[in-house]
Amino acid sequence: MSQEKTQKFWEAFYDFFPEVELPVTVSETTINYYSVNNKALPKELIETYLVDQALIFADQDDPLEDIEEFIPCFRLPQQEKYHAIVFWKAGLMKYEYILKTFDLKGKLISKQIIASTSSDGKFIRHIVATITDELEIYLMGGDASVNDLYDASSSIELAFEIDEDGFIMQQLGES
Repeated sequence: MSQEKTQKFWEAFYDFFPEVELPVTVSETTINYYSVNNKALPKELIETYLVDQALIFADQDDPLEDIEEFIPCFRLPQQEKYHAIVFWKAGLMKYEYILKTFDLKGKLISKQIIASTSSDGKFIRHIVATITDELEIYLMGGDASVNDLYDASSSIELAFEIDEDGFIMQQLGES
């Protein structure tokens, strides 16, 4: 694909993600808004920008499993050196909000799961995230038994930030 076509392909992908006003919080319930208000991504764009290419095997006809779903959520306000998007990925008993940063030409810089709901059949783990005006990302979560008993000892707190070059880094001493 020529450089001009590649750039137009990237721009077409990026347009599926409306810009969000910060701060923003994502949780298991916010997907309802994005699934209703945002257009579905074409398979070709999902395979190019969202699927982890390292997980595609040569003998695999379709890199997208039938049980996976991707929904574009939003993009963060424009930065000088990078673009940042958040999308929702659903799999078997696992739902994730993933933040990816790309350079201005659409090449991946960094990625991080920022919120999720998952289950092993015994426990359900919920993690929510807030992205601040300063591009800091705060994650809070914990486990509850399938009988709805919350275990406070399972609580987690994590903090990340996006640096000026688009790298997502964990803040030390914040948890």
